[in-house]
Amino acid sequence: MGVIKKTALSIAVSVMLAACGGGDDNTGNTGNTGNTGNQTEVPFTPKKLSHWEHAIIDEDTVYLQRDDGTLWKWPLVAAGKPQRIDKLDDAIKSIEKRNITFSENEIFAITQSGNVYKIDKVKGVLTSVATNVKQIATNMYLQNDGTVRDWSHNSILTIPKMERLLESDLNFEGAYAQAGVGKDGLLYYFKGIENTAAGESVVLGASIVGAYPDAQAVLSVKDVGAERVLAILQAGNKWLILDNTGKVVNEQKFSGVINTRGVSGRDVSRLISYPGPTVITSDGQSWKWSDSKSLFVLQSECAGAQMLLPSGLLFMQNGSFLEYSKGGLSGNEYCYEQSGHLKDVPVKDALGNWLTVVGVKSDDGLIASVRKIGQSPAFQTFLADKPM
Repeated sequence: MGVIKKTALSIAVSVMLAACGGGDDNTGNTGNTGNTGNQTEVPFTPKKLSHWEHAIIDEDTVYLQRDDGTLWKWPLVAAGKPQRIDKLDDAIKSIEKRNITFSENEIFAITQSGNVYKIDKVKGVLTSVATNVKQIATNMYLQNDGTVRDWSHNSILTIPKMERLLESDLNFEGAYAQAGVGKDGLLYYFKGIENTAAGESVVLGASIVGAYPDAQAVLSVKDVGAERVLAILQAGNKWLILDNTGKVVNEQKFSGVINTRGVSGRDVSRLISYPGPTVITSDGQSWKWSDSKSLFVLQSECAGAQMLLPSGLLFMQNGSFLEYSKGGLSGNEYCYEQSGHLKDVPVKDALGNWLTVVGVKSDDGLIASVRKIGQSPAFQTFLADKPM
């Protein structure tokens, strides 16, 4: 069935300055302005930190997917233990479909054979909802014949036949499909994505970016109603920088991209407080997009980063966490000590979102930190032995 595995899509953004001259001292600019979109690149696979692929946080319950194809449900209550969801042992990805009201969120999982199941969050019962599926995202799914459907199972007619979907961020929980490589080998950007109250994706159009069959992510911008692609990440961890006409005018190489945040659908009106497009690289560096340079610029104060979490935390190589947002003593820092989730509790892997962070300990036991808004204490911790 050729189901796309998560690792094939999770191309980590690890930036290494190119050795050739002409680059800015902290941008990794190679100065190459040729059209390199058709060159075949070797994909980068990030190092696994644990056996856990990702987590879905559903109020006081955590759903954890393991690399053996099993899915586990962990109720965050006193003495709560992760329990395996029966009859699901070949899942390759699970997602939470959200509607715009954040109510009635549904969890789906896709198996190696291309079957998609809805998971009953109370009973843990599986219900088959689609077959012959190649890929799932939070806002749509792709069938083997190239048809793209919303989660009401309607064909999205504004999107042509696709070979694969590109999520809005690489290796980032809750990412949605923002672009795709078509059956014709062309890269398409999905314009005007909106979610209806029923959770359906409304794509107003799919514009052709160019012949980029190896594309893994796009950096896009929304400004005064206009939408366009600023840069394309190729499979070999090379960002192709585009001008206003869509022509490749520069490129920026990285040693291995771990994950990205905020690279798709960037809204310039939010840049005052929002960190903006960021990539984390396998050499422990953090890079932030610069509008003035039209390149990613090194954030030296964030050295030692291992992953950027949806919680807004940087998971560091020493197992600790730093806050990644404007703040700190100066009010304008991006990487500073945080006082909440798993403080002084080193872990080897981290998953979760802003409200709940799940850490994997050295003995493969689990520890969850839950933010309790308006309560005291502000954070509550739950422990679980290694699920067997």
